[in-house]
Parts: sequence; C-alpha cells; structure tokens
Amino acid sequence: MKNLFKFLIPFLFVVPVFGQAGFPVKVDATFFDGVKLSFNNSTALKEGGKVITQEELRSRIIREGSPWATGGGAYLKWNGQSASGGLNVGGLSSGSSVKSIYAESIVISASKTCIMQPVGWYLKSPISGLPVGSTQVLSNQIVVSAGSSVTIPLNQLITPDRAMISVAVTSVIDQDPRVIFPQISGGSVALKTDVNDGTLLGPSTPISDGTFSYLLNARNASGSASSGTITLTHQLPSDVNYISSSGAGWTVNVVNGLLTATTSDVITNAGVKSLTVILSPKTAIYAGIAGFGYQADIDVNYDAPPIVWNGTSITAGTGVTNYTASYPYLIRNWIRDVKNVKTRVVNKAISGTSSVTHESLRAFSNRYDFADAPFAAVMEHGINNSAQAVATSVSVDNMKAYVKQMKAQGAKWVFIFAPYPTGNAPLEALNATLSTALSAGVASLNDPKVRYVIETRSMWNPVTQDATYTTDQIHLTDAGNAKVFEAFVSHITTNSLF
Repeated sequence: MKNLFKFLIPFLFVVPVFGQAGFPVKVDATFFDGVKLSFNNSTALKEGGKVITQEELRSRIIREGSPWATGGGAYLKWNGQSASGGLNVGGLSSGSSVKSIYAESIVISASKTCIMQPVGWYLKSPISGLPVGSTQVLSNQIVVSAGSSVTIPLNQLITPDRAMISVAVTSVIDQDPRVIFPQISGGSVALKTDVNDGTLLGPSTPISDGTFSYLLNARNASGSASSGTITLTHQLPSDVNYISSSGAGWTVNVVNGLLTATTSDVITNAGVKSLTVILSPKTAIYAGIAGFGYQADIDVNYDAPPIVWNGTSITAGTGVTNYTASYPYLIRNWIRDVKNVKTRVVNKAISGTSSVTHESLRAFSNRYDFADAPFAAVMEHGINNSAQAVATSVSVDNMKAYVKQMKAQGAKWVFIFAPYPTGNAPLEALNATLSTALSAGVASLNDPKVRYVIETRSMWNPVTQDATYTTDQIHLTDAGNAKVFEAFVSHITTNSLF
C-alpha cells in the first residue's frame, strides 16, 4: 500500500477548482489544447479583438446550436504500455465536418482502478485532416477507481481544424508490476533495484494481445564489485499470469505470485544485471469516454451579424469533405473579403427535413428567433419538398412565413435558392414546377431585398453532369458546393446588390 500510495501521488490533484456559475476559475490554454484559447469567469477572447463574456458565448451556443452528446468505450487487455503510449479507449467526434463543438465536459470511466491519459487537441489541416505539428497535447494523468467515473470540465470550443479528444489507459493498478517496487539483498555490497531503468513509470514492452514484458534491474553503485549470491524479489500484481522470465545467470521461481530470482554472477561497480519478465493480465477491463455539450457553427465566437441558413442536409454539409468547401462558408468569406461585410454563419439546416418541418420549428420552437439582427437569411428547400410531396402552395406559404420573420428581425437581405438540379427525372420535373411557384411567391412580396436566386436552378446539366456535382443525385460534392457559391456570386454581381 505504501508503494501504491507513492505511485498515485502525482495523479491525485488534477481536478480544476471551480468558481462562480460552475465555470473553472482558469483553464490554461495549453492544458488540453495547443492553441491560445483561454477562458476564465469573465471573458472569452474572440477574433477581431472583441470580447464577450463566457456566459454570453455559452448562451449564444445554447440558443443557436443543438445539444451534443457522444461516447464510446472498449474492452481491453492492458499490454503494459505507460504514459509513452497506452491503450486507446476511443475518442469523441463532432459527427460533422462543418460544425464546431462546445464541449462542456467529458466523463471517463473504468471497470477496474486504472490510470487514464486524456490526449488533447492539436491543430490539423482542414484540407487534409493531418496534424499541423508533431505532437498532441497531453493533460495530467487521472486515476479512475473501479466501477466509477471522473468528470473533467472543459468549457471549450473545438473547431474542425482541431483534433478531438481521446483517452488511453496507461496503467491498470492490479495488473501493473511497476506499482510494487522490487527488493534486493546479498551480494556483499549495497545494491539497488528498479523497474525499467530507474523510472517507476517507464514504459514496458507489448508483445501480443495483453502480453507484455518488463525489466527488473539489479544495479551496483557501491564503488566495488559484488560477490556471493544476490537475491531479487518482486511481488507480482494480483490480476496477472506469470508467463516466463529470462536473463543470463538468473534462476527464477514464482510461488503464490512472489517472484524470486537469484544469481551468483559478479556485478561490477556501476554495472547492471537485468531480468526480463513476461506477464499477461487475467481479465480484461472496460473503459469508456463520453462527451457532453453543444454543436454550434464554426464562427459562433465571432461577434458579427449572422447569415441564417434554413435548409436540408445539402446545406447542412452532407457530401462535402470539410467546412472550407461548403457553400455557406464560401459565401461568408466572399461577402467578407470582396464586399467588406463581416458576418458569421448560423446554419439551421437539418438532414431529411422539408420546409414543413422548419415552419413548425419556426412557429412553435423559436428556432429562428435571434438576439442579433441577421445580415441575411437564406432558404434552400427543393428536393425534399418534392420528394416528400409537399404541396406547392404549402411550400410557398412556408417560404413567405420565413421571409416575414427574418425581415421582422431586421434581416437586410433574404435569399430564396431555387431548387438544385437533380439527375432523378421525376424529382427534377417536380422541382421545375416548385421553382416557378417559389419565384412567383417571391415576386408577390414586392421587396427588392427579398431575392429569388434563379441561378441555382441551372447550375449544371442534370442528365450529363450529375455525377460530377452530386454524390447520389441529391447531396453535393465539393464541386457542387462551389457551383452553388458561383451561382450566388453571379446573382449578386449581375444585380449589383450590396
């Protein structure tokens, strides 16, 4: 127990101190990530040098985002790796290449007492997904008691250009031979012993599934050579099987888990004599990780008038490789860089929905209520309205209700995108009818800042080019997203808007 206590001391004091409102008093920017993003009780630094309180940021995320919870776990046979590696339990994923996660906390759990290593975020390329740097960022190791869990508060915004957090098991206490220090006697001089070259938490070597080796070292630092019989003893952990041991000159016996090794070989001054021991765990452990928070748009922490997107899985990003190729962000960047208008994306699109769903959410769930007046609002509903047999008149009414609310909230512009081309001939015919009705509906509003973007109707030939611009006659490839962006730019420039 004394040795176990010494082993655990470095890991016991790792839970952040809490201040008012349940937020950590300080989260070091390098504690979980390698990016200068630091929160405290009062402020959160943001792009452009502006500052909002963390409570305001969280409130915006709750209002504009959606709840996020994910997790996973695995049954593992610990193979002896330590802090240099460890058995990967799994990681947390946002489930989207075009969304950020505001991670409030993670929970790690284990069926046996173990030490777990959270691996934090490093920057990665949004294009290739590969790290932009050589290392991940490790937090302090954390002791998890058998059958229990540890909650780690985060309150951090994780963008798609940062890798998500993962957790590895670095030690299982009743399977780790480094927990109990070996003893040595004899040899006529003062000898020392250690595990793995003097480092109690040094790495051991995995051999196969759940089988690993480690070194017991007899070390002579006495100033003269040893003589006589040297006896080295090591109490093996309770939950391992002894497989074998090897080392020139050593005789080994194991009785009731106590390994006794003897040698009469001379150990010269400053010399070391090693014994390799191979063990395997008797039982597997279950370790898990879960994350809780909110899914939000990438630039949610940027204080600028939003562009609000109402649409289907196409606008939500299904089919695109990452957010840098998705048309909501291509359009945002163009408006910023070319038109000198700073905006941010609020993407309310939902996979599988038609405008009927969004009208219900608008009317009864406050989905399209915003504290900030939008710079623009966009609606994309074509293929799902046609596929789900939404009556044309209902589609037009839903469009008008959305326009009315966005204008009432101060939106400077509202853009209704014409249904996109599709290689599905029956749906393409329905889209053509819907497009005519939506165009007439927009015209009836007689508002020059409510625009029907007819250019998205003819972006490509659906018969000959559908495979280039869609993945399945519906969802857009990166090239298809670029076409939507080009159609929008064409509409703006042709009509000399803003």
